[in-house]
Amino acid sequence: MEPHIGAIVDTPAKVLELLEIVNSPYLKVNFDISHFDIVGMPTEETVAALAAVSAHTHVKDQRGTAPDHEFLIPGEGPFDYVDYLKRMQAHGYDGFITC
Repeated sequence: MEPHIGAIVDTPAKVLELLEIVNSPYLKVNFDISHFDIVGMPTEETVAALAAVSAHTHVKDQRGTAPDHEFLIPGEGPFDYVDYLKRMQAHGYDGFITC
């Protein structure tokens, strides 16, 4: 599942709640940090909560804050993906990177 801004599952807490309810090893997260970043959620907190339950991380850049934001090709915006991926690895992430 991929959490999205404006969707039912749009916070790390809601993601973890759904994973607990479903309780299946086959349900994992496609972690797209941009949906958390554009609403001002701290990267370290979202990574700490979701890295270990993620099978993929979706990379795309972004500019602005919701609802006045735009999604961009990685590297075209201000987000530090080197730092993000290092944090993901430090929190146990060993999955795929998609864009």
